Order: sequence, then C-alpha cells, then structure tokens
Amino acid sequence: MATNGSTLAERVLKFFNEVTDPYEIVNRVQDDPNFGAPRGRAIGPSLAKKIIGRKPFHSIQQIVDIPGVGQDTLHDILYSFQDNGAWTISEDGQRLFTLKDVGIGTDRATEKLTVKGKITAEEIEVITNVPDYVFSDDYELQSIDELEMYIQENKHLPNIPSAKDAAGKGVNLGKMQAKLLEKIEELTLYIIGLKKENDTLKLMLTGGVGQ
Repeated sequence: MATNGSTLAERVLKFFNEVTDPYEIVNRVQDDPNFGAPRGRAIGPSLAKKIIGRKPFHSIQQIVDIPGVGQDTLHDILYSFQDNGAWTISEDGQRLFTLKDVGIGTDRATEKLTVKGKITAEEIEVITNVPDYVFSDDYELQSIDELEMYIQENKHLPNIPSAKDAAGKGVNLGKMQAKLLEKIEELTLYIIGLKKENDTLKLMLTGGVGQ
C-alpha cells in the first residue's frame, strides 16, 4: 500500500534536474487542495527560472531552501509528484501524505480520517470560533424564566444537541466546544445579573434598617 519515500524524492529530483523550460515547472506543480488556501499558481515563472538556475539538486531540501519556495510549496511539489491516492513520505521522513480518505479499525472511511475505537493523544488542536459575541451589547440573553421553560419543554439547553441526537449523529468537536463556551459565557452574565440584584436588595434592606 505504501509508496517508497525515496521513489517520490527520485521523481522530484529527476524532474527538477532535467527541466529547462520554466513553464514546464509552472504547469507541472499544482496547488495542493488539502493544504492551505488556493494561491493560483503554486510556482510562478520568475520563481521557476530561479529554480532552474540553482541546478543541480541532490536533495529536495535544496529546492525548498531557495528563497520563495519554502515549506508551503513543498506540499504542492509532493502533491504534484505523488502517486494518486498512494501514501508518500517527505524526504526527511517527518510527514506522511495521501489524497484518499483513511479508515482505522473500519473499512468505511467517510471522512478524511475515520476511526472506529478510542484515540489517545497528548494534544489535539481544533480550529474554531470563540463565541465572544455573547458579551456584545446587542446580544439577546434569554431571561431565567425563558430558559427554565425551554429546559422543561426540551430537556436540554438551547443550541445544544439533545442526548438522542448526540448518540445518533455524533457531535462536531469544534462546534460543541464553541457552544459549551457560549453557555459558560451566558452563565457568567446570569451570575453578574444576580450579583447586581443581590446588591440592590442589600441596599434596600440597609436603607430600611436605618430608617
């Protein structure tokens, strides 16, 4: 299933050492759709001329080190020269690439990575939006009474999936984290509101005692 990493490196080096027309590089190296935002041409004519002027190459790193190439273009180069759908390994052995969906513990890969079973990791980074809109002046916070009525009727918090939906459809980790933070921020506003009401009551009671 795997493609030898040196085979990928050999294909890349063979092309860049033999190419003489900059536009062959322009047409050959395509944007990797799985990495970053599309930039149009992965390598423009002026950079292609610069690359040709640095030949010969004995390693892919020599190409990457050319000013204007860098790590972003490395992804595009590897994408352009890898076997379609096969596994490829970067020359330094630190990165593994494939264009296909991957399944672990299952023969049905429905996403880029589908795992049937537990995952153990020291760190997971999820790119998501932080719901600081809750603290905007125009944010419409439900009253406590409205919230109580919603919970009594639906048996779950607003904008949070029910237990049935979560069990049947799963939850999006990034979206769920954002929604949970939204509820924490709303709870903070409720606490601040209760504190103000409590302070007002204290002043009223203190004033009553002093009369």
